[in-house]
Amino acid sequence: MLLSFLLSTQVNKLLDTVHSAAGDKMLSKLNNMNLQGIGWMENGVRHVTNNSRPVETPEDLKGLKIRTMKFRRTSRHLTL
Repeated sequence: MLLSFLLSTQVNKLLDTVHSAAGDKMLSKLNNMNLQGIGWMENGVRHVTNNSRPVETPEDLKGLKIRTMKFRRTSRHLTL
């Protein structure tokens, strides 16, 4: 789920949501797929990670191959 696009970019609001009854409900939906959700991990909201170099400015993205899900909002925020 792309929770970062459903909520504000403030990490605390996102974490408050996933550590609530709403978050428990989202985890329980995995049971329908024979999966067991055990918790949440935060890797930054709309952050880019890679194994080449730190990304601190838009210029740092030049030359990197960025893979995203085929979801217009995900791809579009990297092109703005």
